[in-house]
Amino acid sequence: DFDEDGLLSFDELEHLISKPKVKHWFQQLGIDTSDAALLFEILDDGDNVIQQDEFINGITRIKGAARSQDLVPLMTNLQRLHLQCQHIAKTCEKLESSMHAMEAPKHTMSMTYPSPVPALLPPLSESECAMASRSM
Repeated sequence: DFDEDGLLSFDELEHLISKPKVKHWFQQLGIDTSDAALLFEILDDGDNVIQQDEFINGITRIKGAARSQDLVPLMTNLQRLHLQCQHIAKTCEKLESSMHAMEAPKHTMSMTYPSPVPALLPPLSESECAMASRSM
């Protein structure tokens, strides 16, 4: 804490973890200090400074190696979230297609038989309708 305000900025944390004693202390707790930005992000609550209670709670929370019993629920939740995101993406694509279809100009059909793509084709003339009905 350079300015002794009780808060750690990113620069202060980066300087702190570059010291051999502090690096050793973190390593003994099982905390990787190779990525200062990631460590800061983990410890910070979003206000771009780490308060004393944030530091203590964060270090306590991340110390030691993660056990598989800790990771399995996280992986399960991530898989569920991933599936939900895929579902939301598909729903958005369908909505977008529907909106585009609603905006497309409508063509009137002069044919008595429904076409599977009426909005994509221009209306048939009388002679074309007659030819179409004879061929069916």
